[in-house]
Amino acid sequence: MGNFRERISEMGNLIGCIRASGVPIIGLFVLSLIFSAQEVLAGKDADKAHSEIYAESIYPSAKTCAACHPKQYSEWAVSQHAYAQLSPIYMAMQMRINTITSGTNGDFCIRCHNQIGMNFNEPIELSNLKRPASSREGITCSVCHRVNKSYGKISGRLPLVRGPMHSIVFGPSAKDGQEEVDYVLNDPDKKGFRVVADPKDRGLMIHKKSDTFFELTQPGFCGTCHDVTLLNGFRLEEAFSEYKQTSSAKNEESCQDCHMATVPGQVSKYEVGPAAVVNGIPTRKRRLSNHFFAGPDYSLIHPGLFPHNPKAAEFAELEDWLAFDWKAGWGTEEFEEYAEEPGDAIAFIKIALDDAKEDPELLQELTASFEELMELLGEEIVTKNKSAFESLVAYSESFEDVETLGDKEVETLKNLKGELKALATKLGLNFPDTWADAGDRMEAREILDENLERLKWAETERYKIMRHGYQLGDLQTVANNSNGLKFSIPVRNGTNGHGVPTGFDAERLVFLQVTVKDSKGNAVYKSGDRDPNGDVRDRHSLYVHNGELPPDDDLFNLQTKFIVRMARGGEREQVLAVNTSTSALPFVRPETRATILYGRPLGARKHKKTIEPLGVRNPSYAVPAGKLREGETYSVNVKLIAQMIPVHLIPAIQESGFDYGMTPRELAENVVEGAMMLHERNMTVTYNPNGKRREANAGTQPKTQQTADKTR
Repeated sequence: MGNFRERISEMGNLIGCIRASGVPIIGLFVLSLIFSAQEVLAGKDADKAHSEIYAESIYPSAKTCAACHPKQYSEWAVSQHAYAQLSPIYMAMQMRINTITSGTNGDFCIRCHNQIGMNFNEPIELSNLKRPASSREGITCSVCHRVNKSYGKISGRLPLVRGPMHSIVFGPSAKDGQEEVDYVLNDPDKKGFRVVADPKDRGLMIHKKSDTFFELTQPGFCGTCHDVTLLNGFRLEEAFSEYKQTSSAKNEESCQDCHMATVPGQVSKYEVGPAAVVNGIPTRKRRLSNHFFAGPDYSLIHPGLFPHNPKAAEFAELEDWLAFDWKAGWGTEEFEEYAEEPGDAIAFIKIALDDAKEDPELLQELTASFEELMELLGEEIVTKNKSAFESLVAYSESFEDVETLGDKEVETLKNLKGELKALATKLGLNFPDTWADAGDRMEAREILDENLERLKWAETERYKIMRHGYQLGDLQTVANNSNGLKFSIPVRNGTNGHGVPTGFDAERLVFLQVTVKDSKGNAVYKSGDRDPNGDVRDRHSLYVHNGELPPDDDLFNLQTKFIVRMARGGEREQVLAVNTSTSALPFVRPETRATILYGRPLGARKHKKTIEPLGVRNPSYAVPAGKLREGETYSVNVKLIAQMIPVHLIPAIQESGFDYGMTPRELAENVVEGAMMLHERNMTVTYNPNGKRREANAGTQPKTQQTADKTR
């Protein structure tokens, strides 16, 4: 890709040509304005570069650590920890809450999501596009390995030990860690590590000292961020508190034993291998911890931004990646093959127009039509529309050897423009300058394919842990009689470490989607179906709220609800736990009374619907007799679906906009697309209105099956 120096050189050559041709001084004045604009842009680039260098000298970026710790980096780079600060949902949510609370919520959200940024005193609302790498990385290496004191449950505000790359780091074992550092530095076996720990020396820089931080292996360290209590006493997240009351805690099974071992979500053995690979040479083997931390979240943003990838960072700026239309297939062999000929055809038409000298008015009309065509082509790009491309090439032949412009050429271009209007959603070739070169697009695509492969791996790991945490029993017919058909199905918590969902349980959508169909495939009963926005039909669905759809009274949903107290008594559910009922300008401030006396702040609370460790819920469903026919065989299908947030959260927080220029619709579609079906059960039953009031398995013996593979 061209850089600033190359552009300056090109501009200098252009000025020389202009002087030689005698261009008036006004032309040079215009060029001076261009130079000024370039200097401003260069200044911004310099500011950003200085910011990166300053951040690196205090809290090194994870990509710096990746030079010696590629395995740990690869796991972390696609993790929820690495996504913590990049999430556009969290960014918009914290800004919306600060708007409602007149700023009194402060840095409460971001201090967990971005410890480094808050230690830098970065503005809370700053776009991630303007933050240095170590700040964008969220829960990055320094957030855990530059902590040397046990701070307890302080909801995320951690002083981090400052220093450049060669400064001290902290790990689970001082003896093992320091021995390995000394071994690599001194290289007694002459393996060829070639590293240095003094910035004055030349070579691969590493940390000179590795000390122990005992709490790094303890659940209490996780509790620093995973028990979240507002300064007014509101308990937002209680994952660590839940754990402390379980048999896992009693048996001294730690968070790390489940979430950093070999089997996601289960106590299992740790991997054994080299802790570092220095200049391609592995160090001695030891116990390894997995840094992926599988969980319910998934990325909603461009794969050029996440997962973190040093190749992507070096190849293009974040803003440039956002302009790369990866869904259209840019950079793929198929797309580039189709894009080449139409591009040549458009260039051919333009050259023909430039060469045509006669009939200036007609030329002006034709040129305007061509410009409109170019705008049209830039609206959207797809990969598989060979017929449209061929049509464009064919039209270009009408302009061969054009010397004078007549009605024929005008009519030809008008016809082409008319046809392409119908293809506006299927054709586009107007690439931004950054991606104008096909070679750059293809190279970028290779990087994105690598990232997409990592995201696919992360999805597989997420499926494993979610499927273990949420378990679905077999369908049971409870009643098959004159009152209709009633059936139930148990939903279990498969873990003994905490409830499910846990953590930010008020935004975790985990529900049953139930469908009963007759023998012709007609649905006679539904629960857990979605509205046009992708929401389930609870009280927060905009379609239910507006009276366009009825509420789903049978909905089984494990999502915790925020409850606020009304000004004149009573309570109501809200999407955000900011009580605007008692005050138009609510503030978040310390409670004046000991909240331990009544267990919660007076203005708001959580109505938990989670399942306790190893607990079970038995939702039941009733199909009224009026919807059933005697002797008809019905199929019952139940799916257990997990989604990281409900769609109705998006309109609730959209006021401040979303980072990266993303739209609410785009985010909602990505949220629903990432929803995961964890289990599925099927049963057939023949309706018998003359049956007993309660019957174990009425009609046909239930046939149940569990899907082995994830579908959506």
